[in-house]
Amino acid sequence: MTDSRLSTEYYNKNTKIVSVVSISITGLFIAGMGIMLFDSIINKVDVNAVVVGNCTCGKRRSNPDEKELNSKLASWNEFPWHVGILQTLTQRIICGGALLSNRYVITTGTCLEIIRNQSISEREYLLKVVLGEHNVEDNKIEESQWFWIMDFYFYPEFNHTTRDYDFAIIKLSSKATFSNYVYPVCLPSSSNSYYVGSYGFVAGFATINAREGNKEIVHLQKEKVRISNGCPLLKNYDWSDRNICVKDSRCRGDQGSALVLQEENQDWYFIAGLASFWTKRDCSIMGFSRIDSDILDWIRSTMIGTTICTNSTYHEQWLASQPVEED
Repeated sequence: MTDSRLSTEYYNKNTKIVSVVSISITGLFIAGMGIMLFDSIINKVDVNAVVVGNCTCGKRRSNPDEKELNSKLASWNEFPWHVGILQTLTQRIICGGALLSNRYVITTGTCLEIIRNQSISEREYLLKVVLGEHNVEDNKIEESQWFWIMDFYFYPEFNHTTRDYDFAIIKLSSKATFSNYVYPVCLPSSSNSYYVGSYGFVAGFATINAREGNKEIVHLQKEKVRISNGCPLLKNYDWSDRNICVKDSRCRGDQGSALVLQEENQDWYFIAGLASFWTKRDCSIMGFSRIDSDILDWIRSTMIGTTICTNSTYHEQWLASQPVEED
Protein backbone atom coordinates (compact mmCIF):
# COMPACT_ATOMS: atom_id res chain seq x y z
CA MET A 1 0.00 0.00 0.00
CA THR A 2 1.50 3.28 -1.09
CA ASP A 3 1.89 6.03 1.45
CA SER A 4 -0.56 8.81 0.67
CA ARG A 5 -1.46 11.94 2.57
CA LEU A 6 -4.67 13.68 3.41
CA SER A 7 -4.11 17.42 3.40
CA THR A 8 -6.79 20.02 3.92
CA GLU A 9 -7.47 23.38 5.55
CA TYR A 10 -9.81 24.05 8.41
CA TYR A 11 -10.80 27.05 10.43
CA ASN A 12 -9.56 26.96 14.03
CA LYS A 13 -12.18 28.59 16.24
CA ASN A 14 -9.87 29.45 19.13
CA THR A 15 -6.91 30.96 17.29
CA LYS A 16 -8.82 32.21 14.23
CA ILE A 17 -6.11 31.04 11.85
CA VAL A 18 -6.11 28.55 9.02
CA SER A 19 -4.17 25.41 9.87
CA VAL A 20 -3.01 22.54 7.68
CA VAL A 21 -3.64 18.96 8.69
CA SER A 22 -1.38 16.37 7.11
CA ILE A 23 -1.53 12.75 8.22
CA SER A 24 -0.12 9.53 6.90
CA ILE A 25 -2.94 7.19 5.88
CA THR A 26 -0.67 4.15 5.83
CA GLY A 27 0.43 4.70 9.41
CA LEU A 28 -3.12 5.03 10.62
CA PHE A 29 -4.08 1.63 9.30
CA ILE A 30 -1.44 -0.31 11.24
CA ALA A 31 -3.86 -1.33 13.99
CA GLY A 32 -7.48 -0.99 15.00
CA MET A 33 -6.70 2.07 17.09
CA GLY A 34 -5.18 3.61 14.01
CA ILE A 35 -8.42 3.13 12.13
CA MET A 36 -10.41 4.75 14.93
CA LEU A 37 -8.00 7.69 14.95
CA PHE A 38 -8.31 8.01 11.18
CA ASP A 39 -12.10 8.06 11.36
CA SER A 40 -12.13 10.67 14.12
CA ILE A 41 -9.81 12.94 12.17
CA ILE A 42 -11.90 12.61 9.02
CA ASN A 43 -15.05 13.47 10.94
CA LYS A 44 -13.41 16.53 12.47
CA VAL A 45 -12.08 17.72 9.12
CA ASP A 46 -15.52 17.24 7.52
CA VAL A 47 -17.12 19.74 9.89
CA ASN A 48 -14.32 22.31 9.92
CA ALA A 49 -12.93 22.13 6.40
CA VAL A 50 -14.35 25.37 5.02
CA VAL A 51 -12.57 28.68 5.49
CA VAL A 52 -14.53 31.78 6.47
CA GLY A 53 -13.69 34.56 4.05
CA ASN A 54 -13.95 38.32 4.23
CA CYS A 55 -16.74 38.61 1.68
CA THR A 56 -20.49 39.13 1.88
CA CYS A 57 -23.29 36.63 1.34
CA GLY A 58 -27.07 36.76 1.06
CA LYS A 59 -27.49 40.45 0.24
CA ARG A 60 -30.66 40.82 -1.82
CA ARG A 61 -31.14 43.99 -3.80
CA SER A 62 -34.35 45.72 -2.76
CA ASN A 63 -37.04 45.79 -5.40
CA PRO A 64 -38.87 49.09 -6.02
CA ASP A 65 -42.04 47.04 -6.69
CA GLU A 66 -41.77 45.11 -3.42
CA LYS A 67 -45.01 46.58 -2.09
CA GLU A 68 -46.89 45.07 -5.00
CA LEU A 69 -47.68 41.55 -3.82
CA ASN A 70 -48.34 40.41 -7.39
CA SER A 71 -45.01 41.70 -8.69
CA LYS A 72 -43.37 38.69 -10.30
CA LEU A 73 -40.38 40.03 -12.23
CA ALA A 74 -37.10 40.01 -10.34
CA SER A 75 -34.99 43.15 -10.52
CA TRP A 76 -31.50 43.06 -11.95
CA ASN A 77 -29.18 41.30 -9.45
CA GLU A 78 -32.04 40.95 -6.93
CA PHE A 79 -31.05 37.31 -6.39
CA PRO A 80 -27.34 37.22 -7.32
CA TRP A 81 -26.93 33.69 -5.96
CA HIS A 82 -29.47 32.17 -8.37
CA VAL A 83 -28.02 29.58 -10.72
CA GLY A 84 -29.42 28.26 -13.99
CA ILE A 85 -28.70 24.68 -15.11
CA LEU A 86 -29.09 24.35 -18.88
CA GLN A 87 -29.32 21.62 -21.48
CA THR A 88 -26.20 22.22 -23.54
CA LEU A 89 -27.70 21.49 -26.96
CA THR A 90 -30.99 23.35 -26.56
CA GLN A 91 -29.64 26.14 -24.29
CA ARG A 92 -32.83 25.78 -22.25
CA ILE A 93 -32.74 26.25 -18.49
CA ILE A 94 -34.20 23.11 -16.93
CA CYS A 95 -33.26 23.53 -13.27
CA GLY A 96 -32.15 26.08 -10.72
CA GLY A 97 -29.68 26.15 -7.87
CA ALA A 98 -27.82 28.48 -5.54
CA LEU A 99 -24.21 29.63 -5.43
CA LEU A 100 -22.53 28.66 -2.14
CA SER A 101 -18.96 29.79 -2.87
CA ASN A 102 -16.85 30.78 -5.86
CA ARG A 103 -16.55 27.10 -6.84
CA TYR A 104 -19.65 25.27 -5.56
CA VAL A 105 -23.36 25.27 -6.36
CA ILE A 106 -26.15 23.42 -4.56
CA THR A 107 -29.16 21.99 -6.40
CA THR A 108 -31.39 18.92 -6.15
CA GLY A 109 -30.16 15.44 -6.89
CA THR A 110 -33.11 15.05 -9.26
CA CYS A 111 -31.67 17.78 -11.48
CA LEU A 112 -28.39 15.88 -11.94
CA GLU A 113 -29.76 12.37 -12.51
CA ILE A 114 -29.10 12.75 -16.23
CA ILE A 115 -25.32 12.92 -15.68
CA ARG A 116 -25.01 10.47 -12.80
CA ASN A 117 -23.04 7.91 -14.84
CA GLN A 118 -21.43 10.23 -17.39
CA SER A 119 -17.77 11.14 -17.83
CA ILE A 120 -16.57 14.75 -17.69
CA SER A 121 -16.48 15.02 -21.49
CA GLU A 122 -19.96 13.52 -21.78
CA ARG A 123 -21.34 15.95 -19.18
CA GLU A 124 -20.34 18.88 -21.37
CA TYR A 125 -22.78 17.72 -24.04
CA LEU A 126 -25.61 17.42 -21.54
CA LEU A 127 -25.53 20.22 -18.94
CA LYS A 128 -23.82 23.50 -18.15
CA VAL A 129 -24.24 26.17 -15.49
CA VAL A 130 -24.89 29.91 -15.80
CA LEU A 131 -24.56 32.55 -13.07
CA GLY A 132 -25.85 36.12 -13.17
CA GLU A 133 -28.48 35.40 -15.84
CA HIS A 134 -31.55 37.64 -15.91
CA ASN A 135 -32.92 37.52 -19.46
CA VAL A 136 -32.18 34.39 -21.46
CA GLU A 137 -32.97 36.14 -24.76
CA ASP A 138 -30.59 39.06 -24.24
CA ASN A 139 -27.22 37.95 -25.64
CA LYS A 140 -25.65 41.36 -25.01
CA ILE A 141 -25.67 41.03 -21.24
CA GLU A 142 -22.07 40.68 -20.05
CA GLU A 143 -22.78 39.97 -16.39
CA SER A 144 -23.51 36.26 -16.86
CA GLN A 145 -20.80 33.63 -16.31
CA TRP A 146 -20.81 30.14 -17.85
CA PHE A 147 -19.30 26.92 -16.54
CA TRP A 148 -19.07 23.21 -17.18
CA ILE A 149 -19.67 20.73 -14.40
CA MET A 150 -16.28 19.47 -13.26
CA ASP A 151 -17.69 17.20 -10.55
CA PHE A 152 -20.88 16.56 -8.60
CA TYR A 153 -21.86 14.94 -5.32
CA PHE A 154 -25.22 13.45 -4.39
CA TYR A 155 -26.27 13.42 -0.76
CA PRO A 156 -25.56 9.82 0.36
CA GLU A 157 -29.19 9.10 1.28
CA PHE A 158 -30.75 10.74 -1.78
CA ASN A 159 -33.72 8.71 -3.07
CA HIS A 160 -34.76 9.59 -6.61
CA THR A 161 -38.09 7.77 -6.35
CA THR A 162 -39.35 9.48 -3.19
CA ARG A 163 -37.15 12.60 -3.61
CA ASP A 164 -36.12 12.24 -0.02
CA TYR A 165 -32.84 14.03 0.81
CA ASP A 166 -32.99 15.66 -2.62
CA PHE A 167 -29.62 17.42 -2.59
CA ALA A 168 -26.57 17.55 -4.82
CA ILE A 169 -23.53 19.81 -5.02
CA ILE A 170 -21.82 20.88 -8.25
CA LYS A 171 -18.14 21.77 -8.50
CA LEU A 172 -17.73 24.34 -11.25
CA SER A 173 -15.09 23.99 -13.96
CA SER A 174 -13.39 27.18 -12.71
CA LYS A 175 -13.85 29.81 -10.02
CA ALA A 176 -16.72 32.24 -10.36
CA THR A 177 -15.93 35.95 -10.21
CA PHE A 178 -17.98 37.78 -7.59
CA SER A 179 -19.66 40.98 -8.75
CA ASN A 180 -22.85 42.98 -8.19
CA TYR A 181 -24.61 40.30 -10.21
CA VAL A 182 -22.92 37.18 -8.87
CA TYR A 183 -22.32 36.35 -5.22
CA PRO A 184 -23.36 33.56 -2.86
CA VAL A 185 -26.28 32.99 -0.56
CA CYS A 186 -25.61 32.50 3.15
CA LEU A 187 -25.73 29.07 4.71
CA PRO A 188 -28.04 28.72 7.71
CA SER A 189 -26.49 28.73 11.15
CA SER A 190 -27.39 26.15 13.77
CA SER A 191 -29.65 28.71 15.45
CA ASN A 192 -31.88 29.19 12.39
CA SER A 193 -35.47 27.96 12.73
CA TYR A 194 -38.19 27.70 10.13
CA TYR A 195 -41.50 28.84 11.53
CA VAL A 196 -44.90 28.09 10.05
CA GLY A 197 -46.25 31.35 8.69
CA SER A 198 -42.83 32.82 7.86
CA TYR A 199 -42.32 34.36 4.43
CA GLY A 200 -39.49 33.70 2.03
CA PHE A 201 -38.57 34.08 -1.63
CA VAL A 202 -38.06 31.69 -4.54
CA ALA A 203 -36.56 32.81 -7.85
CA GLY A 204 -36.29 31.12 -11.23
CA PHE A 205 -37.40 31.00 -14.85
CA ALA A 206 -40.66 29.17 -14.11
CA THR A 207 -39.45 25.96 -15.74
CA ILE A 208 -41.81 24.04 -13.45
CA ASN A 209 -44.72 25.88 -15.03
CA ALA A 210 -43.32 25.22 -18.51
CA ARG A 211 -43.31 21.50 -17.79
CA GLU A 212 -47.03 21.71 -17.12
CA GLY A 213 -47.67 23.07 -20.61
CA ASN A 214 -47.43 26.80 -19.92
CA LYS A 215 -45.40 29.31 -21.89
CA GLU A 216 -41.67 29.44 -21.22
CA ILE A 217 -40.39 32.47 -19.32
CA VAL A 218 -37.35 34.45 -20.47
CA HIS A 219 -37.02 36.89 -17.54
CA LEU A 220 -36.01 35.83 -14.04
CA GLN A 221 -39.15 35.52 -11.92
CA LYS A 222 -39.62 35.72 -8.17
CA GLU A 223 -42.28 34.64 -5.76
CA LYS A 224 -42.94 35.57 -2.16
CA VAL A 225 -44.14 32.42 -0.42
CA ARG A 226 -45.51 31.54 3.01
CA ILE A 227 -44.42 28.41 4.86
CA SER A 228 -47.32 26.03 5.43
CA ASN A 229 -48.04 23.55 8.20
CA GLY A 230 -47.48 20.26 6.39
CA CYS A 231 -48.25 19.02 2.88
CA PRO A 232 -51.47 17.01 3.04
CA LEU A 233 -52.13 17.31 -0.70
CA LEU A 234 -48.74 15.96 -1.76
CA LYS A 235 -49.84 12.35 -1.48
CA ASN A 236 -47.40 11.03 -4.09
CA TYR A 237 -44.36 11.99 -2.02
CA ASP A 238 -43.07 10.77 1.30
CA TRP A 239 -43.45 14.09 3.09
CA SER A 240 -41.68 14.39 6.45
CA ASP A 241 -40.23 17.01 8.78
CA ARG A 242 -37.25 17.05 6.43
CA ASN A 243 -39.40 19.06 4.02
CA ILE A 244 -40.75 22.60 3.95
CA CYS A 245 -43.98 23.29 2.08
CA VAL A 246 -45.54 26.52 0.85
CA LYS A 247 -49.13 27.15 -0.26
CA ASP A 248 -50.57 29.45 -2.92
CA SER A 249 -47.53 28.91 -5.12
CA ARG A 250 -47.44 30.05 -8.75
CA CYS A 251 -44.41 27.89 -9.55
CA ARG A 252 -42.36 30.82 -10.77
CA GLY A 253 -39.23 29.03 -9.62
CA ASP A 254 -37.31 26.07 -10.99
CA GLN A 255 -36.73 22.63 -9.60
CA GLY A 256 -33.60 23.08 -7.50
CA SER A 257 -34.32 26.76 -6.82
CA ALA A 258 -33.45 27.98 -3.35
CA LEU A 259 -36.05 28.97 -0.77
CA VAL A 260 -34.41 31.88 1.04
CA LEU A 261 -35.48 33.45 4.31
CA GLN A 262 -34.40 36.76 5.77
CA GLU A 263 -32.40 36.47 8.96
CA GLU A 264 -34.29 38.04 11.84
CA ASN A 265 -33.43 41.73 12.35
CA GLN A 266 -30.83 41.54 9.56
CA ASP A 267 -30.68 42.53 5.90
CA TRP A 268 -29.34 39.27 4.51
CA TYR A 269 -30.86 35.97 3.42
CA PHE A 270 -29.96 32.35 4.06
CA ILE A 271 -30.93 29.23 2.13
CA ALA A 272 -33.58 27.14 3.89
CA GLY A 273 -34.32 24.51 1.25
CA LEU A 274 -34.47 23.53 -2.43
CA ALA A 275 -37.59 23.17 -4.60
CA SER A 276 -38.12 19.45 -5.09
CA PHE A 277 -41.80 18.63 -5.73
CA TRP A 278 -45.17 20.26 -6.33
CA THR A 279 -48.84 19.59 -7.07
CA LYS A 280 -49.01 19.02 -10.82
CA ARG A 281 -52.62 20.09 -11.33
CA ASP A 282 -52.26 23.72 -10.34
CA CYS A 283 -48.89 24.03 -8.60
CA SER A 284 -50.70 25.45 -5.56
CA ILE A 285 -48.29 23.70 -3.20
CA MET A 286 -44.52 23.37 -3.53
CA GLY A 287 -42.31 21.18 -1.40
CA PHE A 288 -38.70 21.97 -0.53
CA SER A 289 -35.99 19.67 0.76
CA ARG A 290 -34.98 21.32 4.04
CA ILE A 291 -31.37 22.11 4.94
CA ASP A 292 -30.96 20.85 8.50
CA SER A 293 -27.80 20.37 10.59
CA ASP A 294 -26.95 17.03 8.93
CA ILE A 295 -27.25 18.51 5.45
CA LEU A 296 -25.21 21.51 6.58
CA ASP A 297 -22.38 19.27 7.81
CA TRP A 298 -22.43 17.40 4.50
CA ILE A 299 -22.24 20.68 2.56
CA ARG A 300 -19.21 21.80 4.56
CA SER A 301 -17.44 18.46 4.21
CA THR A 302 -18.08 18.40 0.46
CA MET A 303 -16.65 21.89 0.02
CA ILE A 304 -13.30 21.05 1.62
CA GLY A 305 -10.75 23.76 0.96
CA THR A 306 -13.20 26.38 -0.30
CA THR A 307 -13.91 29.81 1.16
CA ILE A 308 -17.45 30.74 2.17
CA CYS A 309 -18.62 34.32 2.38
CA THR A 310 -20.22 35.64 5.54
CA ASN A 311 -21.24 38.81 7.29
CA SER A 312 -20.44 39.86 10.84
CA THR A 313 -23.57 38.45 12.50
CA TYR A 314 -23.48 35.22 10.53
CA HIS A 315 -19.75 34.90 11.24
CA GLU A 316 -20.36 34.93 14.98
CA GLN A 317 -23.16 32.35 14.69
CA TRP A 318 -21.04 30.14 12.46
CA LEU A 319 -18.16 30.20 14.92
CA ALA A 320 -20.48 29.42 17.82
CA SER A 321 -21.74 26.32 16.00
CA GLN A 322 -18.24 24.83 15.59
CA PRO A 323 -16.73 22.31 18.03
CA VAL A 324 -14.02 23.67 20.32
CA GLU A 325 -10.55 22.42 19.45
CA GLU A 326 -8.89 20.63 22.35
CA ASP A 327 -5.19 20.96 23.08
